[in-house]
Amino acid sequence: MDAVFPEAKNCRHCSGCDRACPKGIEVQRMVNLSAAGEAFTAAALFDQCVMCNLCVAACPEHIDPAHLGQFVRRMAASLTLRPADLIRRLREIEQGRQPIDPDAPGANPPVQS
Repeated sequence: MDAVFPEAKNCRHCSGCDRACPKGIEVQRMVNLSAAGEAFTAAALFDQCVMCNLCVAACPEHIDPAHLGQFVRRMAASLTLRPADLIRRLREIEQGRQPIDPDAPGANPPVQS
């Protein structure tokens, strides 16, 4: 984690990121868990993040908590199980054997307000 987000260990524990978060995410805890190498626990805390970046603006140490959270979520996802046919499907798309039709039925569901 130090190689990618070395600033994470500089958290002042001011809770500014927690107060700024409109989703009520324990941002400071996620930062500290990430810095301690607890990526899976940190990623679970950040599941509801909408990347509004208010925590980034509130951080006096320029830790960039939103992107740190996104990083640990992606890291955790890369180490967990994927759908059994994911790699096969991705290869089919790359080879043009799985065309994407934006006009297919259900591809453009109506927006509900």
